[in-house]
Formats: sequence, structure tokens, C-alpha cells
Amino acid sequence: MAQIIIKCKSVKNGDIVQDKKRKLNIVIRVVLLIIFLGVAVFFITKGIVDLFSKKPGWSNIELEKITTKDGEELYPYYGDIKINYYFDEDRQSMLTNNEVLEGIYNSSLGKTFMLLDTNNNYADVINLKYINEHPGEEIIVEPFLYDTLKELYQYSIDSSGVFNVFAGELYSYWQDQILSGDPTFTDPIYDEVNKLKVENIVSCSLSQLEKEDSLIFDDSKMSIIYNVSSECSNSISLNTQFFSSIYAINDLYDDLIEQNYIKGYIYTGEGNVKTLGNHPVSSTWDISLADPNNIKTGASNSFSNTYVLGNINVVTIGDYLSSGNYGIHKEDNDAIRYLYYDATTGYPINNFRAIQIITSSNSFQDTLYNALLMMNSPFDLTKQKISELSSSSTYILGVYNATLNVGYDDIKAIISKEVQEYIYFTDSEIDVEIID
Repeated sequence: MAQIIIKCKSVKNGDIVQDKKRKLNIVIRVVLLIIFLGVAVFFITKGIVDLFSKKPGWSNIELEKITTKDGEELYPYYGDIKINYYFDEDRQSMLTNNEVLEGIYNSSLGKTFMLLDTNNNYADVINLKYINEHPGEEIIVEPFLYDTLKELYQYSIDSSGVFNVFAGELYSYWQDQILSGDPTFTDPIYDEVNKLKVENIVSCSLSQLEKEDSLIFDDSKMSIIYNVSSECSNSISLNTQFFSSIYAINDLYDDLIEQNYIKGYIYTGEGNVKTLGNHPVSSTWDISLADPNNIKTGASNSFSNTYVLGNINVVTIGDYLSSGNYGIHKEDNDAIRYLYYDATTGYPINNFRAIQIITSSNSFQDTLYNALLMMNSPFDLTKQKISELSSSSTYILGVYNATLNVGYDDIKAIISKEVQEYIYFTDSEIDVEIID
């Protein structure tokens, strides 16, 4: 009789465990996939709903790079001029208008930056660099550049050279100094060569301003002739200096208003603001005044607020605005170095820590010009200037007093009588002086 043999495959406990783990992993993956798909569907649905639903809100406009003649890509004004705009329409219209707004923004800033640039050449653009490189030639320029140079030339005359459109080399010198890192080896206080260099720039800039034919304007042709003596050709250059962004903002403002963009504001990181109209949500614009002492520590630095209706300009200038600023200390020569300087001395202003002006005037550049004059004036003359400027449309919000040897330890706010009702101080230790 044949024998039947049945072989049974044994199943070990370990195989059972592994099988269970595999099944569990499959279940987990399926669950995660379902969750992922659910989240994706949620956000896609939400995006579609948002696209066609009414959702008003603020939008920050992006700045694009421009290309020099050498192929280098740059952000106009270092990307520091920005727009914050309020859209109160449906999402689709907002996206469309946002593209239009970006187009105006980039076109306007790209154009003004190329015209005012003293360092780069651009295809088919006659700019400040070109004018500086072609002294004695009659050059026809764009209306924006023509009007800007003509106004800054007049500022230079009116200020007796405190601001000097020909002192571009002085601006470049201090910019290099501030960005160089270690001031102890290169600052004129320590370096006789640099001291003589600054003195030569000042001398040439002032002599250039005194010449009747230093800069000739022809309104009929929009042409400029820049005449410079051979002995000073390497010591002076035309430069819009601290005014560049102010003129750019003014030009951008005109372009936006012309196309009925009136619900937002243009601003820079330095504290310059130009609103496009009334606040689109609340009744007033809320402007804060910063304490430069607290900038260094990172503490809350806002100690006052003012509330202003309508279209306003805010100009803030001071020594605490740039992280590259440095202080020097040698015997009695304590000072803070920064880019606002007196072109008649060649050195940064140290009379005051900062000044902030609010005005409803459309003349943004005049506001900055007056702020620079106040920064450069002794204490009593600054008080007089504040009294002259203070009116229903101009508010001198704050002047910080720091004499040459005071440094960061003293702060005083000077508020004109006309603006007193608009100011609320949250810091009771601030010394407020009412100007008669």
C-alpha cells in the first residue's frame, strides 16, 4: 500500500508580526494620503472661493530689478521705496489692479533711478553719470532730470551751500566711510590725508557754486551745460544725494494719482511717507515718533502719536536710521557719523539726533530741504525755524537735541504750539518745550 506523506509549512511567530506591521503601515499610508488629499482639496476650494469672493485688504507691491548697460541687475533705490495699497473690491479685480499698480510702480521708479544714477550707464538713457562725464557740453535731458537739477541748484544757492548739488564727491566719501567698517583708521579726525581730501572737496564745491556759469539751464530746449574748472574736476560731481528717493516718490505719486490710485501710501525704511489720500479704513493716519535711544536696544521706541487727516507727507531725518552709522570718540571730538552733512564744513551734522516733519503740502522735497536746514542750525535758530514753518498744514512733530558731546544720553522733544493738541506723549519723562 502506498504511503501518503503530507508536508506542512511551519509559520513562525516572527513572520506573523512582520505581516501585521506591513498591514499597519499600509493603513497608515492610506490614512495620511486621505488627510493630504483632504487638506489639498480644502485649500484649493478656499482659493477658488477667495478668488471670486469679496475680500478687501492691504497689498504690498513687489519691486523688480533693472539692468545696467553692463548687464548688472539692480533694485532701484536699493528696493527701499515701497507701496502699501488698500483694495476694497472683489478678489479678481484686486489681482488685475495689483498687476497694473505693479506696472506703474516699477516703470516710475526704474525711470527715475536710471536718470539720477551717478554710478551706472543704461541703454538710451542720458543720466547724471553722463552729465558728469561730459562737462562743457550742452546736453538735452528728460524733463524729470531737468526739473530736479534746476530745483536742487536753487536749494544750493538759497542755503548758501549748506546743501550743495555739486558736493557729490562728499556724499560718496561719507557713504564709503560709513560702510567701510572701522572708522578709527580712515576718519578725518585720525587721518590727515582724508582731512585734506574733505577740505578740498568743500573748497571746490563752494567755488563751483559761486560761479555764474557753473550750471546753465535752457528752458526752451530742456538742456543743461555743466561747467567745471580743471583743477576741481576730480573733487566735485553733480549728485542729488539724500533727495533722490524724495523726487522719485513725488514722481511715482503723480503717476498713481493720475490713474486714480488713491487708497494707500508710499514709504521708505528711513521714515519718509507720502499718502495717496485719506486713510481708506479709519478716519485719520496715525503717525508715531520714535525714540532713537531705544533703536540701539531693540526696546519699544515709539513714544508719541499724532493723528492727521487727508493727504500728508512725513519726512524723518536723523543719525539713528542706518545700521552702518558709527560714533567716534577722541578727546573732545565725540560725534556720530551719518549721511546728512553740512556741505560748507564737509562733516555730518551733529546738532540734533533727529527731526520729523508732517505736512499736508504736496512739496515733499521742500519738506526735506527745511528739515536739513533745521538739522544743521544751532538750537535757537532751529526753534525760530519751527515757529516760521508751523501752520495749519505743517507740523514739526519732534526735534531731538543732542549736542556734540551729549551722545545718546540726552533727548528733548520740541513741539510747536500749533501742533500741541495733536500730540499725546506716552512717556512722561520726555521734556516737552512749547515754542512761543
